[in-house]
Amino acid sequence: KSKNYPGVIASAFGIKDERMLKIFITKIPCSYIDIICKNLPGELIGTFMAFLAKEIEESKHVELVMLWLRAVILFNQKSHFENIDMGLLATLRTGIKAMRHRIAKIVDMA
Repeated sequence: KSKNYPGVIASAFGIKDERMLKIFITKIPCSYIDIICKNLPGELIGTFMAFLAKEIEESKHVELVMLWLRAVILFNQKSHFENIDMGLLATLRTGIKAMRHRIAKIVDMA
């Protein structure tokens, strides 16, 4: 059975359904993340990264979101990133800081 996971991401963005994307990134086996990100349409890279940046701040699945971000960055051409909005990079930075803060709280509680 063929799995068109990149197509699912494209469809979710096409209908602007963030809830479906949240379900998608948490239900897909981790072993598929690299394959999906290798085949992600170039025009969706920035949009998907913006979604993941927001998820870093809000999601309880921090490590999983970081796996997705890593794969998007690792497996896509440099040319896809040349036109990324600086606001997106600021959002990523803010999200990562928030994640570090949450992890520090957990460590302090232990």
